[in-house]
Amino acid sequence: DGGRVRQRSVSRDFQGLPPEVAALMKSAAGMEEDEELTLQQRIWALVDDPGSSQWAQIIAVWVMALIGLSCTTFVLETLPQFHRQQSGVWDAIETFCIINFTLEYVTRLVTCPEKIPFLKGVLNIIDLVAIAPWYIELALSEPGDDSGSSAVFRVVRLVRVFRVFKISRYLSWVKIFASAMYQSAQPLGMLLFIMAIGTIVFSSAIFYAERGTWSDAEEVWLRDDGTASPYQSIPASFWWCIITMTTVGYGDDYPVTVTGKLIAAVTSLCGILVLAIPITVISTNFNEEYMKLKKQRETVRARMMLLKQHFKQQKSGLAAINDEIQDLVSRNTRDMMAEMSDLVEMSREELTAEIQELVRIAYTRRQKMLAEAALSEAAGGPRRPGGGV
Repeated sequence: DGGRVRQRSVSRDFQGLPPEVAALMKSAAGMEEDEELTLQQRIWALVDDPGSSQWAQIIAVWVMALIGLSCTTFVLETLPQFHRQQSGVWDAIETFCIINFTLEYVTRLVTCPEKIPFLKGVLNIIDLVAIAPWYIELALSEPGDDSGSSAVFRVVRLVRVFRVFKISRYLSWVKIFASAMYQSAQPLGMLLFIMAIGTIVFSSAIFYAERGTWSDAEEVWLRDDGTASPYQSIPASFWWCIITMTTVGYGDDYPVTVTGKLIAAVTSLCGILVLAIPITVISTNFNEEYMKLKKQRETVRARMMLLKQHFKQQKSGLAAINDEIQDLVSRNTRDMMAEMSDLVEMSREELTAEIQELVRIAYTRRQKMLAEAALSEAAGGPRRPGGGV
């Protein structure tokens, strides 16, 4: 990924979801289970991974807008009507953009979990190259000197154009193109090798066919009409050969002899054949990389649809279980209340029966004692309680 150091555990943001839901979604996306993230990890995800959260997306859009503003300023300030006019406006815009780019780069560098891979990353090197010229120009410039005409300043300012490559960090199709070119490194090497051989061969042929006659007085090769031949040497013929092989054909140099025209025709046809094979390979690799990305997106989309269906079914199932539990609790509560009522009623009836039995026993004993007392009086006089005379 262009040397970007990424943490797999922070490549998605599932904030606001229940823990079990987030865990299942991360598992379906092929992610590791998150641990409690530190502040450094959160900041790293915020500035490095636009897909980690909504704030990360806002920061990515802001950086892309600054890249567009900076590149537009770099182009517009070269217009003649803006030359040496309103330079303060351009300088202010450039300073504002550089401050933002510097803060982004330093934040990513400080919070990066692995510094060495970060510094070696291609995209991170581009980020550094995008901001370094401004500081170099600031350090080399002298107070009151606004000429900026030295070769050093021209080179430094030219390097600023690499800032446009910063946008490749946020565009997936740029990464696809870079990956396709990487996969096509061998065909590209073959193309350069064959073009180098063809350039030497056809440049030599056109030189000997079109050089004309050597003039000792003027020390140049002259054509039959007395004009200087554009093919003064084999290296000087390289330009014509490359332009012809790539089928550009500016027409500034062209052959006039029959032999030269035949060589030019063969050169053009060979150039078509030389370019066709590598371009086909590059196109195939680009299509393969694009299909890989498309397949990944479709896989993620399918997994998300499965997750939605799963949670929808789970939600309906949980609702049914909840209703069943509520019914069970209500039914058990009613049964328990009925049982308690029955127990209270039974206890009350048993207590009443026991009281009635005790009253009956007491009444029976009292009647028996009264009967015994009456018999004693009838037999011979009163008797004390307890049976004494």
